[in-house]
Amino acid sequence: MAEEQPQNDTLTVNVSVKGAKPIELSLFKTETVNDVYQHIGVVPEAHHITSFDLFQQSQLLTPETLLADLVSSVQQKSIQLDLKPKTYTAKSILDHVAKTRDIVGLNEPETFGLNSGVSKINDLKLGKILENTVESEKEEEVLKETANGEESKAKEGEEEKPKAKELPKPTADEELEITQAIDNYFGELNADYYTPETIVTPAVRALHLSSWNPVPLNYKSQGHLAYIVVQTFESETLHVTGSTTGFFINKSSSSRFDPSPRENSNQSFTLYDLISKSSKNFLNIIKGNTDRLNSIDPITFLRPQTGFLANPWITKASNPSPDFGKTQFEDNTQRDFNDEYQSIKDFPTATLSDRIIRERLLTKTAYEFTSNAVKGALAVLTGAIAPMNPTDDSIDQIFLHNGIFFSFGVDASGFFETRGGNLAARASTNQDLKAIKFWNSVDAKGIYTLLTTIVDYAGKRVVCQTPVPGLFTSSEPKEVKNEETGEVELIDGEPLTKIDYGFDDASGTYKSNDEFVNALDPIRKAIHYKRVKVENGDGETVTNAEIKGMYGTDRRKYVLDLFNTTPLDVEFKDEHYHPEKEGSYPHRQLTTRIEAVQEWFATKGRELINKEAEKQGVDLSKKSEEGEENPKLVIDDEPILFTPDKCQTDENVRALSKFIKSDLIPSFLDSFDSLGNILPIDGAHLSSTMHKSGINIRYLGYIAQELEKRVKSSLESEEKTLIENKEASEAYEKKLEELKKKTEAKLKAKTEALQRGEEVPKDDDKDEEKLDDEEEDTDAYPVAESKHFQYFYEIVIQELIARAAKHVLRDQALSLPLDLVPALVSHFHNCLLGSSFNQTPQAIIEQSDFYNEKDLSFTKWTPEIVRELIFKDVQVWYRYDLPENWDAKFVKPVQLQREIALKFGIQWQQREYFFTKEAYEAHVQVLTKEKKSKRSRSVSPPASSEKLNVFEAQDVSLAPIIKDSIPRSTAGEQIFELGRQSLLQADESKKEEGLALISEAIAVYEQVYGQVHPEVAKLYATLAQLYQELGLKREATLLSRRSVAVSERTFGLDSHDTFVALLNLAFLEIENGSVVNMVKIYGLLTRIWGTIFSTQHVSLSSIVTNVIFYLERIGLNKVSLKLLNKLIDLTIKIHGKDSYAYGFLKYRYSYALAVDEKFKLALDSASEAYGALKISIGPKHYLTKQAKLLVDNFTAYQRVQSQNEKITKQRMKELAKKNQAEAQTQTVGKSNKSIKTKKEFESKSVDEVLAFVNGQAGSSKKNKKKNKK
Repeated sequence: MAEEQPQNDTLTVNVSVKGAKPIELSLFKTETVNDVYQHIGVVPEAHHITSFDLFQQSQLLTPETLLADLVSSVQQKSIQLDLKPKTYTAKSILDHVAKTRDIVGLNEPETFGLNSGVSKINDLKLGKILENTVESEKEEEVLKETANGEESKAKEGEEEKPKAKELPKPTADEELEITQAIDNYFGELNADYYTPETIVTPAVRALHLSSWNPVPLNYKSQGHLAYIVVQTFESETLHVTGSTTGFFINKSSSSRFDPSPRENSNQSFTLYDLISKSSKNFLNIIKGNTDRLNSIDPITFLRPQTGFLANPWITKASNPSPDFGKTQFEDNTQRDFNDEYQSIKDFPTATLSDRIIRERLLTKTAYEFTSNAVKGALAVLTGAIAPMNPTDDSIDQIFLHNGIFFSFGVDASGFFETRGGNLAARASTNQDLKAIKFWNSVDAKGIYTLLTTIVDYAGKRVVCQTPVPGLFTSSEPKEVKNEETGEVELIDGEPLTKIDYGFDDASGTYKSNDEFVNALDPIRKAIHYKRVKVENGDGETVTNAEIKGMYGTDRRKYVLDLFNTTPLDVEFKDEHYHPEKEGSYPHRQLTTRIEAVQEWFATKGRELINKEAEKQGVDLSKKSEEGEENPKLVIDDEPILFTPDKCQTDENVRALSKFIKSDLIPSFLDSFDSLGNILPIDGAHLSSTMHKSGINIRYLGYIAQELEKRVKSSLESEEKTLIENKEASEAYEKKLEELKKKTEAKLKAKTEALQRGEEVPKDDDKDEEKLDDEEEDTDAYPVAESKHFQYFYEIVIQELIARAAKHVLRDQALSLPLDLVPALVSHFHNCLLGSSFNQTPQAIIEQSDFYNEKDLSFTKWTPEIVRELIFKDVQVWYRYDLPENWDAKFVKPVQLQREIALKFGIQWQQREYFFTKEAYEAHVQVLTKEKKSKRSRSVSPPASSEKLNVFEAQDVSLAPIIKDSIPRSTAGEQIFELGRQSLLQADESKKEEGLALISEAIAVYEQVYGQVHPEVAKLYATLAQLYQELGLKREATLLSRRSVAVSERTFGLDSHDTFVALLNLAFLEIENGSVVNMVKIYGLLTRIWGTIFSTQHVSLSSIVTNVIFYLERIGLNKVSLKLLNKLIDLTIKIHGKDSYAYGFLKYRYSYALAVDEKFKLALDSASEAYGALKISIGPKHYLTKQAKLLVDNFTAYQRVQSQNEKITKQRMKELAKKNQAEAQTQTVGKSNKSIKTKKEFESKSVDEVLAFVNGQAGSSKKNKKKNKK
């Protein structure tokens, strides 16, 4: 059955509300009545109404009803619904109070860290997005000029493309904004960058349940459900009775109970209406909040529905305010998450509407499970939940709470004893979670995975899963007669669940089950395994033996222990896992990544196809003619499938393992080989890129080794080139000097011949032509390869250090009480990053008598011990020896502080951290001066001798790192792909259809995920690029801004994903004609780079070069000159003065100085450019020759100017002797040429000025030859 095509019809839903303005909603027909409920909950007209039903023509609607089912015909575009209040219940009235707290600004979003989900895009104060304008096709195909400003040369035979469209000249205000933004390039981030601003002001002082609760029995019969206290900003305390029919102010006080209505207290159906009648300021504050929220994009403050917000690694904790309500409205409802989730998996998927509903509910339920799992995990770690096995060691204890099973991810059963023990068990939990996500994406019908979440907190791991139904229950105990004593005894009943597929640890046998084998076939195909007979048993198997299947008491087929879904990395295991030897890899739970499996299989599949094509004589490179059928090639993939449980002997398993080093890692490194590609900015970016390439992190040390080789090779090549260029330059200049002498001799001979009246000898240009022939242009790159690879290498080394630091902290924190972990973290950082401030840091422990000597062992750590721990950890886990003096060469304190924080779950208090005594003392002196000058009222900080350490325990806050199994939306992805394919077609009607599909894809994503979700951020970014290509610039820019906001909130303010989103936004802003916005965005990137990351990142210069280019295009040459100067200083630090990059920038700098009429400085800059270029890229490179020509022309111009000045001075002296007044008149006349020249310079473009300068020295034969090219 063909799948139903997406239907993008929208429906207008009109909802009538008694006593209020009707609500008009625009929804898709694929949405449900429940979506109408949710929309009503956020519109200002009715958001305070929580207990109601929806009717259509007196017919009560159920939440599951599709809107498409409420229309009488396909053509119907609107429906009418009626909202009718319904009486409250004990639960719904508490929900109503909680919602009212939310509306009045008292509820804080539930997060698991400080200041989660910060967005700062509004702080950029970007200008309005320009409206789309009708442009000609020629303008739509505008030529994108290169960042260095050189004009692209059209290839021979190609039509000349139109020039770049003119950008609007900035207004005076815009020019001021640009100048101020440029001044802040490479500056520090604002002190509150990682701390959110308060947007909403609470409309009441307090709103919570009264201490008179619970309702007495005699009042329950009168309909009373709850008693509430409201404190208004008029300093009045209202005691409110909540009943089945609404709310009224009663006569109670804090010391007297009387829930009867107060005089003149009218009953209101909602608490919101009651407060608005009783507080004069209430509605004004609500309106102020609404106005502020309406002034910014709601995506910057909306709460996520199915995802988690990013926790900033450094932030300022807000001061809490007293509020009884914070703990009164927690939802402690017991839920059976497994039954909910698996029931939804059984939903139909026949139509698109069915799929969307199923995916939305699956995602929502999985998110709610994950939230509850995190709460439960934290409760387990703080001792709030009792274990099921209290007599076991604490690390082996298990817990069951709210339908979730908790364990510590250790080898409690002994299964991993021969594989590495607890470390192998820990690794298996990660592998199990990744496998669950993969199995869910395959979505094999009849196979059920367990909801799973991993929570890492304070160095401890908690694995949270829904148990298989019946796993912890047994049948009724049985009475058995003891044959020896003759007495009847009770024995435990049989477990209700048992292993039906896979290896049964209890019996030591492998079990097969035809129903499982058949149901698992889609999984088998997805991971490319053979279907083989079970050894020493009956039946078949399609997966590795450790994967188990069992029937739950609900008769569903559950699979668990999926950690060995992919084959073992047998080559790595054989080389590095030798537990009997010191320095062995810690465990053998070494599976390959699914990305590696897919890439290897695809490579081998292509080889089979090519062989079959060659066998049949089919040319795969030849395109089929229109109407001609494509050749059919049938291949047997059995030879390239993996054999279950044959990791040591299966040739394909070993070939896959070798493939990682032979193909994947070289391809990964080659992907960054191009100097135009942006290198990873941090460890998270590096790790995610490795994972996407199918490379496990355990290969990080091998990658470091390969980069070392590339750095060494490129350095040797560059040193050789520099020597060759120097020699060639000297030889070339020698030839030029000889040619100059010959030319002067010829000129002298001609002059003498003319004076003697003889025939002028003919020119012989053979020498010059010979020199011309030798002037072949050579290639050059703005970044030296060695610098490119060296920076990449430094990022890898820093990631090795950060990961080792995480391991050291984790190993020590595993057995520590939670309240000691901040002291451990601060002391570790003082040893690793603060030794320049204090070489002998001391750990400060309060109430140390409560802890044993083992717990306090970390207090004996010194910087030397910490460095040794990290060195050994890198050796063991990554098979790499850190370079000598690695702590001095590669540790960048702030960047490493951030890396460790993100990996371990640390949130540092936002303040200035001084890593040296000198920096701190300089800071103290500044504050002291400010205090003396009365410019600061702050208390003077303690003297440097009083400050013992860089980091303190009170600076540390811990946040959980959450790894979830929330499924993805395949329906949204497929609709988007359909739309994208339609847009690629030439047919205009298809493009219209494609845009409609894209719109529906956005709607599906937002239905399934909500607006604040990483997947939505990625979709916005992709669509922005697509809209840009279609010429929908305004829509593209709007979506790109939303992508930045969501990326900031879900990935982090300084994450790689946010960087990419900002770069894309800057590009779209300039495409939309706003240089101001582009400058602001790039400025933020330079400040993040300057504060957190190294400004010496080789990709940073290309960003700044872009800004300079566009500033020149809009005529802000002085501002661009200022920024170019900063870039040159940065380039010197990165590349030095003998580099191509430095020479190229000084070449451009000389042009900019010429425009500013600073010809002496322009000559100096051109000379420096020529000196750098002739060494770095050789004298024969086109740019070197242009720099030389520029030097000659500036020199000639200076000589002409000097001669003119001498003549002018001489004439003025002569005129002064005759008549002073006449001399003044003639002086003005003689100056006209100079004045005119200055005016010409002010009105000319850069190219025109350069043409003017070039013209001062005339043109040689060589120049004319070049101009023809």
